[in-house]
Amino acid sequence: MKKQFKNYFVLSYAIIAMFTACKKNENAGIERPVKTELTGKLATISADSVTFTFPPLHIVGSTVAAADIEVLTDGGSSVIERGIVWGTAPNPSITNNKVSHGNAGLGKFRLMLKGLTPKTTYYARAYASNGSGVSYSSNVTFKTIAKGNITYTFNKSNTPTAEELAAYGRLQVAIDSAVWYLENYTSATKHLYLNYDSGVPTADANNEGWMRFGSNSSYQNLRTMLHESDHSLGTGTSSWWSNHIVSGKLEAPSVTSLLRIILNDSTAKLNGDSQHWWPYGLNQNSEVSSSWDYVYNCLILEAMRKDGLTEFSGAYNP
Repeated sequence: MKKQFKNYFVLSYAIIAMFTACKKNENAGIERPVKTELTGKLATISADSVTFTFPPLHIVGSTVAAADIEVLTDGGSSVIERGIVWGTAPNPSITNNKVSHGNAGLGKFRLMLKGLTPKTTYYARAYASNGSGVSYSSNVTFKTIAKGNITYTFNKSNTPTAEELAAYGRLQVAIDSAVWYLENYTSATKHLYLNYDSGVPTADANNEGWMRFGSNSSYQNLRTMLHESDHSLGTGTSSWWSNHIVSGKLEAPSVTSLLRIILNDSTAKLNGDSQHWWPYGLNQNSEVSSSWDYVYNCLILEAMRKDGLTEFSGAYNP
């Protein structure tokens, strides 16, 4: 541990050397000085003055994850830095992997953990720094999923028109972005066949991976690409899907559990019909308010895989 406090010398009846020391508690708390005679050692004690809310992580992919944290109290000294630390062993500290939030003080915040290893158990702790030292929350464990493997063939004209070239450019960005989300937030395996067909009114896909996009440029985007990719992976195109839609709701326990966390609604269930699902099914451009909608779409798809949607998306191996 990095030494943070100066040594003190106290005169009593006789001159006795006294050094700053601490007793370390790695589970939680704040580092502050205490006195101990004739030891010269540095340790830490837990003052428990900064408190946190740090629930289990529900946004967990193969190489990325996100944590929702709230700093509740500062112990009387303003929080000047807050964030999260993580590692593969319990009780990570700011000397391990760390990411800080842009704002200080109390309140809620979300942070991304990047560069994770697939199928690996991690330990994470929220932290906060103030004038007295560094406080940590208790450990929160999570395990990353297997990394998805999404490949594609982009079928193009040998003599494209200007309109086709423009569409190819938009679709290239969309397919590459969709592959990133699917590989990092699901463990699905699939080969997709991307086609531009001006005769298609919007876009469509089948469970063999064949996807067609028409000339309407408002559909040549990431939202539609993920939506059609979902169809190719079995949503609305498999017997599992038709067997699990009951009275307009998807009966899938992992999906229901995840959706209730995302929406903070203990009664929520995913809506569905013979082809589509909502929320987060990305059925219309208007459904997208931020990039988190793409993340939630993929997380729900992975939860479907956990519940058995694997015929057209590859085996589920957590």
